[in-house]
Amino acid sequence: MIHEYDIKMVVLSKRFVYMIRNNTNHTEFYIGYSLTLELKSVCTNHRSRYDSPKQTSKLYSKMKEIGFDKFEFSIIDICTSEDTDDLKKMTIQYINDLKPTLNTQEHNFDKKEWRKKYQDANKDSISQYQLGYRQYNIFARQLRNIVDE
Repeated sequence: MIHEYDIKMVVLSKRFVYMIRNNTNHTEFYIGYSLTLELKSVCTNHRSRYDSPKQTSKLYSKMKEIGFDKFEFSIIDICTSEDTDDLKKMTIQYINDLKPTLNTQEHNFDKKEWRKKYQDANKDSISQYQLGYRQYNIFARQLRNIVDE
């Protein structure tokens, strides 16, 4: 007989941090996390992204170069917490400690910190966008005034 506690633990045990390692060069690897999927589903999802011509990240570029079958998927830690932030923090810790070579994005899940970095890195394009937006609004206002007359 399965108890409610057992079912809850099975569901929670599906939240994990995983690694995708290049079998031809073990120094090349990727670290990610999964909220509710099994490792088989993670493999299937990455396989479908690998097949997509839109994917150009380091991981998929390397997969396309040497073949999807040259990569091994493994679970490196299981998160039993129900809080998604705990899983994300665990993943960040592994990324910071192991320094994966095939992760493209910087994985800090603090939105305020990410926004600040993005704004600092894109000041010029943001300023140009804002200037264009203001000019468009001025033009639209002038056009409405002409139409209203």
